[in-house]
Amino acid sequence: MKNTILLVLLLGGFMFGFAQNQFPKMPPDTQEIHFTYKRTSKIAVDEQGVYADSILFKTYFPELKYTKVTSPKVPYLNAVVPIEKFTDDDKVELTSMLYHENEFYLGTHFIKKNKTIISARRNDADIKAIFKKYFNKGYPEFSYRITIDYKKKTHYVKYPRVSYEKTFDEIQKEVKWFSPTEATFVEVGHNIQNTNVALFDENVSDMITFDYIFTNSTKGLVKVESIENTLELVEVHYK
Repeated sequence: MKNTILLVLLLGGFMFGFAQNQFPKMPPDTQEIHFTYKRTSKIAVDEQGVYADSILFKTYFPELKYTKVTSPKVPYLNAVVPIEKFTDDDKVELTSMLYHENEFYLGTHFIKKNKTIISARRNDADIKAIFKKYFNKGYPEFSYRITIDYKKKTHYVKYPRVSYEKTFDEIQKEVKWFSPTEATFVEVGHNIQNTNVALFDENVSDMITFDYIFTNSTKGLVKVESIENTLELVEVHYK
């Protein structure tokens, strides 16, 4: 029942905030596919407090009592908790979510090499201002690199101080289609398993899937809605 309610809420946010970009089809002589994704957290902060979906508060901050309201900036965020109600540990969790759930990704897929390289960056001016104004803490810029090798079937992430490599078998996901271009899939975030809603585009290459490896999709990934964030494809061009 809980998963059903969550799915309905995600679909509501998915349809409410969605206006599909029209991406060009890949020309037959393409050598490189260049794409850009943006991840945006589903948390807003102002003088009144911290806004989020009530399910997010129940999941990550179960001890906090929220008030049902509508955020003036993000209409689908339906609950608020005053900042002073957050404990120090709560604020650590909250700022961690704000920090990690707002990222920008520049990717290139090389056709001949059958390899994708994605440069990820955290440098969000709005979140930086929130950290300074409401939490009195710094916001360090951060970047890392993702390499997906489709020949070797490996997924490699290089952070400044540590690296991880996994095989496709370890990370691949199956989607459950509920329309020709819409599906759900399960993902673990912040040690909690959630159901995400995804939008695909048959005109976009299936090499454009952020860093997800889907076992049963031949379409490009345009958008993912989770309870924590929205991941959206914002640009595609070819060389």
